[in-house]
Amino acid sequence: NENAGMVEIDQDGEKGTKMLYTFKDKGSRTPSEVASDTLELANWFYKKKMYKVAEASYLEVKSILEEAQLTNDINYIRCISSLGLVYMNMGRLNEASQYLSQALSLAESVG
Repeated sequence: NENAGMVEIDQDGEKGTKMLYTFKDKGSRTPSEVASDTLELANWFYKKKMYKVAEASYLEVKSILEEAQLTNDINYIRCISSLGLVYMNMGRLNEASQYLSQALSLAESVG
């Protein structure tokens, strides 16, 4: 499809807009909202194979949710599993295994 490239550009532009939104005053949003926006940004970095930046973003999400005592939040589980995938892609297999095991345990406990 000759318009496929346009869709990708539009989606990247939309992500850019969302990325800028994440820099909005965090004080006016709940920790869950900040974590969700940052998680989306981290996922974008991961898809672009920017693993170091994705790692830093996932660690920020993890910290936000832990400080807000939201470790039962689905975004926390997504964050933990995504960290496992980042570490796997970076060749840090011990850390990958730990995070993926933790994500599985959390998912099983939530139901």
